[in-house]
This record gives sequence, structure tokens and C-alpha cells, in this order.
Amino acid sequence: MAGVAPEDLQAIILAIHRTALDPREGQTVLDLLAKVTGGAHMHLFGHDAATGAGVMLARDGDRIVALGGNIRRRDIDRMEGEFVSLLEQLAPHLRVAPDVAQRGRRRWNRAILSATVRAR
Repeated sequence: MAGVAPEDLQAIILAIHRTALDPREGQTVLDLLAKVTGGAHMHLFGHDAATGAGVMLARDGDRIVALGGNIRRRDIDRMEGEFVSLLEQLAPHLRVAPDVAQRGRRRWNRAILSATVRAR
């Protein structure tokens, strides 16, 4: 990222102030930030987060993949236990799903290649 052009910075600042007046404008801020950063995945949210939970799905080299969330103060008693339990149940599946899908694609590609060779 070679610096932000003044007009891009001005557009981001304007979008931030518009979002303060109308939270539905928040996506504009994210879109502008993604544009000036060359495609970084941007997140913007806010609420009275009293606690949160998350699971690390992958960490290797320069890659980190995690899933998590925050729970509002007023929802802690109602949600925290079930939220953590849900993340714990989903984590093993989220960790292996990409590898399973990749192996399936390789098998599919071999089957197509094999069928193509036989058809000749």
C-alpha cells in the first residue's frame, strides 16, 4: 500500500462522519477502506460488548483464521454458554472442511481426466 491519496482519505473521513449520523452508511466506510488498502477485509461494528469468545481455526506462516464474536452485556446470561458450546462444536468441522473439499476436487479432477482419456 503506497499511501492514501488525499481525495480517498477525505472520502473515508466523510463516510465515517455520515456513519455517525446513520449507521447504515458503515458499509461505505468498509468499501472505501478495502479499496485504498488493495482489498483488505475490513470489519466495523459496535455494541455494548461485555464478553466474547472465539476459536482459532488455523495458524501457519503468515495466515491466521479465527471465528469469534462478542456478546452484549444484556445477553451474557442468556447466550454465553450456548455461544461457546456452538463454537466448540463447529470448530473441528471448520478446521477440516477446506482440506476435505480440496481432496474432493482432486478426486473429481482425476475422474474427469480419466474419463476424458478413455473417451479418446
